[in-house]
Amino acid sequence: MRSVSGYRFALGLLQGGALSLLYLAYEQRSWPATDGEIFAPLLLVALLVPLLVIQSLRSLHLRTLVAWTVIATALIAALGFYDIWRAWPQDWVIASAPPYGAWQPHLLPSVRFVVALLAILFIAHALIVSADADGRPVANYAIYFDVAWEQGIQLALTGIFVGVFWALMWLGAAMFELLKLDFLSQLFRHHWFWIPATTLAAAIGIHVTDARVGLVRGTRVLALSLLALLLPLMTVLLIGFLAALAVTGLEPLWSTRHGAALLLFADAVVLVLINAAYQDGTRDRHVPSLLRFFGRGAAILPVPLVALAAYALALRIVQYGWTADRVLATAAVVVMACHAIGYAGAAFAHPWLRPIERWNVYGALVTLAVLLALFSPLADPARISVDDQMARVANGTIPPDKLDLAYLRWEAGRYGKAALETIAARPGGRDAPVQTRAKQLLDTKNRYELPEAAHPLASNLVVHTPDGKLPDSFLAQDWHAASNPGYVPFCLRLASNAKCDVFIRDLKGDGTPQIIIVDSATIVGFDRDATGYWRASATWVAHCQDAITALHNGQLAAPAPPPWPDLEVAGEHLHLAPAPVYPATCPKS
Repeated sequence: MRSVSGYRFALGLLQGGALSLLYLAYEQRSWPATDGEIFAPLLLVALLVPLLVIQSLRSLHLRTLVAWTVIATALIAALGFYDIWRAWPQDWVIASAPPYGAWQPHLLPSVRFVVALLAILFIAHALIVSADADGRPVANYAIYFDVAWEQGIQLALTGIFVGVFWALMWLGAAMFELLKLDFLSQLFRHHWFWIPATTLAAAIGIHVTDARVGLVRGTRVLALSLLALLLPLMTVLLIGFLAALAVTGLEPLWSTRHGAALLLFADAVVLVLINAAYQDGTRDRHVPSLLRFFGRGAAILPVPLVALAAYALALRIVQYGWTADRVLATAAVVVMACHAIGYAGAAFAHPWLRPIERWNVYGALVTLAVLLALFSPLADPARISVDDQMARVANGTIPPDKLDLAYLRWEAGRYGKAALETIAARPGGRDAPVQTRAKQLLDTKNRYELPEAAHPLASNLVVHTPDGKLPDSFLAQDWHAASNPGYVPFCLRLASNAKCDVFIRDLKGDGTPQIIIVDSATIVGFDRDATGYWRASATWVAHCQDAITALHNGQLAAPAPPPWPDLEVAGEHLHLAPAPVYPATCPKS
């Protein structure tokens, strides 16, 4: 036990050191953080493989541990590489100094992929540990049950331990700051401290929970007992829902637009509650007759739930084609259908629900296969959805102007980029506006920057001048740039439902007109600097309704010179920033 604890703590510190170096490279944008296809696999391997080894030191034989570590490392690296490869190659990163932003390589894996990878490793690790413990490829179901729940509770308790550890650390730092000593809070902000401290705390948490098996099992028994009590309630609710559905018909369900997702979630909940009641299937365990009755009834319910979800999903696919979300939903239907078929047969079996043991194992294998396919080239949702949408345009099912170009840019990654490039490269014709928008989307820096062709900036501005025109330089300026100081009204940055009134007035009295934009109750003054760049150099706020109405009618002018002048100090011109003066009461209309 002592040697195992030493190995675990050493691995925790080594993991912290590796992650700290990767964090430093990411902050400084130095190698390997100059190439996402190298950086992301290294990050994922450094984050996950040590945790697998730490958790496996007492549960796997050495030969199995080495083989599983090698396989897991290769799997994590390969899937991490693909997640970066399939993404948009570069991200626009805003900086606080000139040139205020630049295209940089996409480095970090997606959140959806990381969640799926954790599920893949959890399932695979439970299957491997169980098989190794039982000494055969397919273990006894009681071992699968014990290992999976022990892993889950162990990780949950470790997460709580790490959270409490840092809560106490920051509490101590706050107490020292009461004495004007901030060395602890400053220390905690250094990555070379907080990262190794976190990984070491995680290693300690895993070791303690592994050494206190009784604590984990007691927590499991309590959690399962409480969940099992909810099975009759969930069964009654689902039966009532299906009965009401027979009366109301399917239209109210479909009108929600998320009925399939809700049905699949309810299916997953009822499966968890059935397993909480069944547990490891030990024959000498007493299960109340009432719970057995509801357990049999609940085991039948996943079939109609999955069937309804599959029907709803099929209708959307036939009508609108494949999207990434529909591919994921179809995968969820496949996994749930595997469980539903087995559980329906188990409802009538004797001993009580015995067949769900093998169907849980089958379901775990199917889930593992489906996740691996979804996050690899085999069944990448983005690839499937892009291919389908492009095919629907090619065969005339949908017109080109109905193609979701924004989805191709922001959701479909590399496959969407290739599709946009294909559209943009086509010869001109009646689809020229679509091609123009595709070209502009290829250059957009964030999802809120909308192409001018689709949403002209001028359409957002009601210009109150005789000719109704603004300088071309003002309209052409990039108002999303980080170099724009001050408040920039939404009508200059957003496309729809963002209207402003615009006036051209010489409020400064220098003979040069300024552009004044009234955005609700806010007035923003723009003038042009020596380089020809328009800057938001003044902001005023009106607080009374009558004044706001007058603003939009153009009743604004500069009063007498301000009572306080600007100052000149050591050659620096200090601009007046007067304190706001609010009226005690607004005049009554």
